[in-house]
Amino acid sequence: MNRNILNEQERDRAIQNKHLLQEFLERCGFQLEIHVEEMKKSAPIPTVTVKSEAAAKPVKVYEEKKSYNFKPKGKKGLDQYVPFSIHDITEECHGIRIHGKIFETETRTLRNGRDIQMLWIGDDDDAIIMKRFERGAVTKEVLAEIKNGDCVVAYGKAEYDAYTRELVFMPDVIEKVAEVKRVDEAEEKRVELHVHTKLSEMDGVCNIEEYIDQANAWGMDAIAITDHLVVQAFPKAQHKVEAINKGRETPFKMIYGLEMNMVDPALQIVRNIQDIELEKGTYCVFDLETTGLSSRFDHIIEFGGQIVNYAVCIKSLQLFIKPPVALSAFTTELTGITEEHMKNAKSFADSIDEILDFIGDSILVAHNATFDYNFLNDELARIGRPPIMNPVIDTLDLARSMQADRKGYRLGQIARSYGIRYDEDVAHRADYDAEVLAQTYMNMLNDLKHIKNLQELQDMQTAESFRKVRVKHVTILAKNMAGGEGEVWVGGAM
Repeated sequence: MNRNILNEQERDRAIQNKHLLQEFLERCGFQLEIHVEEMKKSAPIPTVTVKSEAAAKPVKVYEEKKSYNFKPKGKKGLDQYVPFSIHDITEECHGIRIHGKIFETETRTLRNGRDIQMLWIGDDDDAIIMKRFERGAVTKEVLAEIKNGDCVVAYGKAEYDAYTRELVFMPDVIEKVAEVKRVDEAEEKRVELHVHTKLSEMDGVCNIEEYIDQANAWGMDAIAITDHLVVQAFPKAQHKVEAINKGRETPFKMIYGLEMNMVDPALQIVRNIQDIELEKGTYCVFDLETTGLSSRFDHIIEFGGQIVNYAVCIKSLQLFIKPPVALSAFTTELTGITEEHMKNAKSFADSIDEILDFIGDSILVAHNATFDYNFLNDELARIGRPPIMNPVIDTLDLARSMQADRKGYRLGQIARSYGIRYDEDVAHRADYDAEVLAQTYMNMLNDLKHIKNLQELQDMQTAESFRKVRVKHVTILAKNMAGGEGEVWVGGAM
């Protein structure tokens, strides 16, 4: 082992400590010889004086001017940007282009005197903020070129902005493009009878003037305004129509209307009432899982039921029912039912006889029977079978009558009010919900010892019961200007 020493003092110190280092290395298992050697300094390099020459002229260095905006040359460069819809921008991404319409702009001057511009751009599905800074080729004049209402294609990147704490679009290039306007090419123009303006709270996005202008541009001759519970847009509609009619051969007609709330006067606790005592009744407590909420367009995918007599479950049934359409990802996520469950399932037409035999002449019990009972009958009508006319008890309206002070009446909430466990992770399966509902209904009956039959159950109403009835919407249109003595057209309630 060699160590180089630069002076005599270090050499002497190394010689004194040599044996200590030797012992330490031997304990560690190293058998090494240590040599101490003093390094001799090299001779100094002589300094040579030369005659000074005339100083050379400094070479001028040209710095590359960096432009803030990158502008690819030619169409080929812009074509390299990947087209994105605004809705698909969920994380930082580079080299993308978006198309939309500017609906709001804001320009602020920073402390250094330069401007920052924010542009709100939206397409048919979503919107995002674009940010531009006055820098390099992007002058104040360039910033001012983009205005509200411009349709543009923006090329750039999406990145997280620490100031706004959200994703923003940083454009390299913004191109104005012609707006693609929708046209109505129908020979016979339709009349829109249901329009909500901004005055309909959380239910409209445009002013009535914008709707009238669009209807006029499409060649329509009339439009109806039906704001929800308000009529404040009537005067503006009248003034706008008067202005439009000055340039029309055939007058544009404004139809004045209103969308109102409508409720039934009482809770519908029991349907198809028969003279049956509650204590002696046999109940079919059931639940359905479906592909959606529309009995017209969606289908039943699972039936779960329990037959209960004298507070005892005497039999149960669970069936998967194969729909004529594929299951959506949302349905699978909500219910846990997959295509694998449907592999050996029968269609509704092939399953309904087993379901009807299971139900028999029992009293049907469902939580929100308006949905389950009506859905089941609509499926029967679809295959040409008669509806089920058994008595039906709706535990949703029954709970609204029995626990009027509650704000929520979901099955899990009512079950927990009786100390019944309801697992949200297992919920939305027909057999599980039917089992929980059966236990819940039996607890309800324990509190209804004074109620003898179905008619008395339906009569469990107060003067305030209608306040718990689910609101429906009805559209009303004025037919003439006669006021209170005139006629109105009433649309179907939903």
